[in-house]
Amino acid sequence: MKHRFPILPRDAKFSGAWILELGFFPTRRPELITCAGNPAAYPLPPSLCPGGGIGRHAGLRSLCLTAWGFESPLGHQFTVSTIQLDVWSDFVCPFCYLAEPTLDRVSREHAGEVQVSWRAYELRPDPEPTLDPLGEYLRDIWAESVLPMAAERGMTLSLPPVQPRSRLAHIAAAYAAGQGRSAEMRRAIFQAFFERGENIGLLSVLSRLATDIGLEAAQLAEAVGFGEIAQQVLDDAELARELSLGGVPAIVLRRTGAPFEQAVLLEGAQSYEAIMEVVGQVARGEIQPNPGEE
Repeated sequence: MKHRFPILPRDAKFSGAWILELGFFPTRRPELITCAGNPAAYPLPPSLCPGGGIGRHAGLRSLCLTAWGFESPLGHQFTVSTIQLDVWSDFVCPFCYLAEPTLDRVSREHAGEVQVSWRAYELRPDPEPTLDPLGEYLRDIWAESVLPMAAERGMTLSLPPVQPRSRLAHIAAAYAAGQGRSAEMRRAIFQAFFERGENIGLLSVLSRLATDIGLEAAQLAEAVGFGEIAQQVLDDAELARELSLGGVPAIVLRRTGAPFEQAVLLEGAQSYEAIMEVVGQVARGEIQPNPGEE
């Protein structure tokens, strides 16, 4: 069973909004990037896009997905029933790291109203080839999208010299979550990879990170071999396939307890204001899901 989400913000109707480029990593490489201007449909400040429009990437999801931004912080109050945010993320995705502080802010400032849960997503699971860390593809993405966004958000990232598989890191994060150290381990893995260029595909690296946040390396090693924790990672990946998620970060919003058929999808490293605007709309029932089978 696969479901179609109302993918926001493309279909959203927000007043005083404009297009902003926000990071999003697809599962497949687009072969062509063009910009088809349509300022009448998308009121965009010219400084943000020379074409005055929305990026089109050969019919595929874009590396730097266009998304709605907002002129000012939220100026209204909304009645919040608890909202669930399921965030699919991969530790080798720079946009997922760039999205983390914003999502942590949502969780911190709206505790009891918004529940943020992180889920595993492997961009390149075995046997799919990993990317060349020195290749033109990654260099272009970082120069054109990752580094400008990092500077805008006050974060320091460097293109890692390795491109490991991420399943072991996801298992380590799932183990840490079970020990009450989810945020600490997630941040430690992201920082090790994107700030220090460490190989997060190695158990020795993950064990050291676990020790640094107060966990036992020996217990982590046991968890890696424990099928139930690894199955959690595989279950997240299977659910992503059922929901037809095409890349990360993917933020799926719904009322707590509601089925995924009633969820809406935000793609990319969204701003705090964009996320909270959609949270409010979901809470007030202003966004109508469009579930269906594919």
